[in-house]
Amino acid sequence: MALATSWNSVRVSPGHSAVTFTPVPRTSSCRLSDSEVTYAFVAAYTAAHQEPGREIIGVLMTDGDPQGCDEDIGNLSDIVSAHFDATGLRTFIIGMEGANDGHLEELGIAGGADPHDMYCGSVNEPCHYWNVGNGSQNAIKDALTAIVQQAAPIPCEFPTAGLKPPAGQALDFGKVNVTLTDSKQTETTIGQVADEAACPDDVPAWYYDDPKAPTKILLCDKACAAVTDAENGSKVNIVVGCEETVVVPPIR
Repeated sequence: MALATSWNSVRVSPGHSAVTFTPVPRTSSCRLSDSEVTYAFVAAYTAAHQEPGREIIGVLMTDGDPQGCDEDIGNLSDIVSAHFDATGLRTFIIGMEGANDGHLEELGIAGGADPHDMYCGSVNEPCHYWNVGNGSQNAIKDALTAIVQQAAPIPCEFPTAGLKPPAGQALDFGKVNVTLTDSKQTETTIGQVADEAACPDDVPAWYYDDPKAPTKILLCDKACAAVTDAENGSKVNIVVGCEETVVVPPIR
């Protein structure tokens, strides 16, 4: 029997919360929740508060269309899109009763959200925003949870400190496997290599930071790209107590 520890798409770095709310200050006579000022502020705030190991995003929630200032959804979408293109930081859109679903979808696409089939309102699934209707607690929670799952990718290194062997067995780092389970529950085993220098270019692989006294499991670039790009609902499993570790043959 083997025991597995999993990391999935909602994991964030230690010491960081998944979602931090920062209110938008009132800086103009326009209705800021729908104005050009709001979109520009969110773009500027998220760009200025990036930190290593932390995924920062913007979340805009509205119950209507813009009134006053710039009311052109195309112009507002351009602000969001330009921010995403320049920084890679995403802006997620949540609407309530009174908001135009077509406009929410346009903004959601501009902000870089992945397509999904939750709370799409009158827009055909899949969509790129969340319409939570009258703003019930459960609906908002569902939307924010989905946003966190999109925003926090699976990491590419994993501490060995939390690994536990099956009952009655000692932890044996020579009997560890790493697998990736996708959103359809298809499992792929990622093979081990001796060290970073042995990472292959053509297949996913992993290695220990220190083979004699490992403190981390590190993914090679090919494996890191695979898990980072994995769909929502995917997870990495560290399986302890295997019969043997799957090893990638060395390049000769």
